[in-house]
Amino acid sequence: NDIFISLLDIGIVQVIQASCAFIIIKELYNLSSAKRILEKDIIKKFILSVSRASYGMYLIQFLYRDYFGSMVSNLTLSGSEVFLCFIVISILVFLTSWISIVILGKIPVIKKFSGYA
Repeated sequence: NDIFISLLDIGIVQVIQASCAFIIIKELYNLSSAKRILEKDIIKKFILSVSRASYGMYLIQFLYRDYFGSMVSNLTLSGSEVFLCFIVISILVFLTSWISIVILGKIPVIKKFSGYA
């Protein structure tokens, strides 16, 4: 069907998925228990820091993704081990790219180019 095929990188299905994910997260925030957790000062600072570093994280994440991916590419893993490895690598890539951008954002000369706005 032509409606599901797009000449761009995204199609109608991906737009619907992203919209649904946004609505679910928005509604989860409106729950009283989630709002109490997210209103804590340390959580607010973390979310703000990740938000500020997101562009730089986007630009640098492929380095860490390729590095961690090459570390496990030669291992023979079962299905559940692959799933667990995927989660661990995703968390490691997120944390290492975030920490790298925060550190680069503290260096005066590189601050302009780090993406930590």
